[in-house]
Amino acid sequence: MLRRTYYLILCLLLGCLSIGNLSAQVVLNEVRYQGQDIIELRNTGSTTVDISNWWLCANFSYVQLNDPSLSMSGSLNILPGDIASFWNFSLDDSASDLGLYNSNQFASSTAMEDFVQWGAGGLGREAIAVSKGIWTAGDYVATLPSAAYSMEYRGFGDSSADWFAASPSTFGAMNSISACHAGFVESQTWEDTMFYCKGPGGTNGLGAFQMFAIGQSMNPYAYVITDTQGNILGLPPGDMVDFTQAPPGECWIYGVSYTGSFQAMVGQNLFSTALSDSCFALSNNRVVVIRDTVDGGTVQSSSGMDTLQVCYNDPNATTVYSFDSTTVGSGSFTYLVTDAAGNILGIPPGDMVDFAGAGPGECWVWGVSYTGTFTAQVGDNINQVALCDGCFDLSDNFIVVLRDDVDGGMVQSELGADTLTVCYNDPNQSTVFAFDSTGTAGPNFTYVVTDAAGTILGVPPADMVNFAGAGPGECWVWGLSYSGNLTASIGDNAAQVALSDGCFDLSDNFIVVLREDVDGGMVQSELGADTLTVCYNDPNQSTVFAFDSTGTAGPNFTYVVTDAAGTILGVPPADMVNFAGAGPGECWVWGLSYSGNLTASIGDNATQVALSDGCFDLSDNFIVVLREDVDGGMVQSELGADTLTVCYNDPNQSAVFAFDSTGTAGPNFTYVVTDAAGTILGVPPADMVNFAGAGPGECWVWGLSYSGNLTASIGDNATQVALSD
Repeated sequence: MLRRTYYLILCLLLGCLSIGNLSAQVVLNEVRYQGQDIIELRNTGSTTVDISNWWLCANFSYVQLNDPSLSMSGSLNILPGDIASFWNFSLDDSASDLGLYNSNQFASSTAMEDFVQWGAGGLGREAIAVSKGIWTAGDYVATLPSAAYSMEYRGFGDSSADWFAASPSTFGAMNSISACHAGFVESQTWEDTMFYCKGPGGTNGLGAFQMFAIGQSMNPYAYVITDTQGNILGLPPGDMVDFTQAPPGECWIYGVSYTGSFQAMVGQNLFSTALSDSCFALSNNRVVVIRDTVDGGTVQSSSGMDTLQVCYNDPNATTVYSFDSTTVGSGSFTYLVTDAAGNILGIPPGDMVDFAGAGPGECWVWGVSYTGTFTAQVGDNINQVALCDGCFDLSDNFIVVLRDDVDGGMVQSELGADTLTVCYNDPNQSTVFAFDSTGTAGPNFTYVVTDAAGTILGVPPADMVNFAGAGPGECWVWGLSYSGNLTASIGDNAAQVALSDGCFDLSDNFIVVLREDVDGGMVQSELGADTLTVCYNDPNQSTVFAFDSTGTAGPNFTYVVTDAAGTILGVPPADMVNFAGAGPGECWVWGLSYSGNLTASIGDNATQVALSDGCFDLSDNFIVVLREDVDGGMVQSELGADTLTVCYNDPNQSAVFAFDSTGTAGPNFTYVVTDAAGTILGVPPADMVNFAGAGPGECWVWGLSYSGNLTASIGDNATQVALSD
């Protein structure tokens, strides 16, 4: 209303002359760029303006208006309504911009006074004009048809539609299109925007109303109805317009002052059509008519999803959602929250809805566009009551909000332990474990197996999990409660991805499963023999043996010494075993791979007890160690003498002597005859030795206790070689 009063006063003061370009007092009024280049300026204001220091800019070429190279007609002190024309400033015949500046600050929107461009958009200083608000990016005036035409400004507006090709040119005189003044158009209610809405709750607004004009010239006058692109929809015969039968949409009403014959037709474009065969001008404003404005449109969530999940036990999940709407017209708008039956649960004050206190269940979020006063209340059913005292329309869709309470609870193993061990090479131990859960909530539940980093290794179909094919390593078994569809996949990280397309919650704990591959491999002695002998009374033979292993697997390894029945005799701390204090007998040396803590103790039977609290495996073989005590004792002749004499030439003396031994020990015994240097001369088969064929000389008779096989041979030195194996 205030703006209309201002216009009335302005019209009275100026005698209702053309208002002109309200954004500038001195404007570009007419331009010719084919043939002789001429630029005309016009003072549309009520005061004199000194333009002597002003500039023209075209495609980044510049000239000051007082430059002697310019020719001009008129005055640089341009009076109100006066015109000044300039030439000898070259303009591009096909495409260029043209800017008028009050200083040489060409990048400043404050310095720019007016702007136009032709032939193409995006030229020269277009961006400055757009910034100033006097041009639209990409807009341009069509190229003139020939040098006989000039571009004439209609006297108001800031678009290409406000310029027309004119022939002949009117340089130095009023433009032909400026002789008509259409003034301002108004509706009978003085509203810039008129509403005619239809809806299930009734109608409001005017279907038919009267138009009138302010400040127009005393010429014939017509009203034109267009769409938002300027396409003419109707030409009412007088000043009454009727929209009662018009389809939904938005249209604009312009006034046209004209002389001559009015030529506009429905289907033409108002901005690119000659509306008469003589002078014509459009009103400086338009009245907007919006028909059927009550439209609930469509609603959408901020995430773009048609279904939202509210997850109560997820502290990281929001219970507050924002909503948006489209095509809601220009009435009032609000959101409604209903149950699936349409009963109103809430009327949020804005576009943010908090579902934290709503409790589990399903609700729907609608949009509603309305006029008048909104009367619906919580508890009403949207399908049964009027939502306002005017017209209203629910949105064409609704957003489903599923409020789910899911809780992963706690998981436990059938054995009650938080850590389970799977031993691959133990055929007596199962690789299948059962799990259970407590304190869970939600429509669906499953178990999820991950590694220690959270990467999903498997989603078993039930509460029994077989780890046989999982390979060595550590994994964790979680419980997962969820709604919607399970989206977790092997390879996903359970801590980083959504595990369902609804709500989900992992259990508060997990069960550790240690999948261990232990293998005792094979053992061998440093001598490479499968059987070793420890000789106690041989000071030259060591009782310490070293062992080695191959093909082992597992985190820990040790050797275990047992007797032949499997009873553990010792667990040496390293790969060196000293049998000196073990006593005579036979023992076996095993390799043992294991995880966890070693629990084997001396006296346990290695084949009957758990050797560790984790996984364990004895070697596939063992080394036999024979601990033997041999003693040659003392030998004596049957005659009791330490020295015997054999007389070869005495036929009455025997050359055969019997020997005996005392204090011997060991499984085997024999006599050995050597010379004084220790060289073996013979190994008699019994305790009777015949020296008849020995020849003259001295020999010694020894007793020999031994185990194994006798290896002594005639000619060996008994003090230097092993006499048995």
